[in-house]
Amino acid sequence: LLVDADSKSLRMLEVSLRKSGFSVTTAIHAADAREKLRHAAPDLIITDTKLPGDENGFDFVANLKAQPESASIPIIFLSSENKLEQKVTGLELGVEDYLTKPIYIKEVLTRVRVLLDKREKQTLEKREE
Repeated sequence: LLVDADSKSLRMLEVSLRKSGFSVTTAIHAADAREKLRHAAPDLIITDTKLPGDENGFDFVANLKAQPESASIPIIFLSSENKLEQKVTGLELGVEDYLTKPIYIKEVLTRVRVLLDKREKQTLEKREE
């Protein structure tokens, strides 16, 4: 699930992820993303820290991490802000990664693959137990 209010950034990431073989669902704000989550749980969420509406990216993630059904979904934050305080806040909320814009597609794709591989390994280990 890709959440970003910037249509240009959203489209660029969506196309790049699809070309790399990923299924992508997009949302432009937190309420839209939550609606998409009701239909299917994604393997990973990439969200901007700045989202329009009543809920910014930090609030969105805090709410996801507070719900048992979405708490374990890996999350990557994207931000145009490069402030240490924001990075720390994001990591304390439980995001797995925090990338600052401008982003490099190759880096994003690599981080997505690493997180999905890690999640798949954890799922297999749980099944074996």
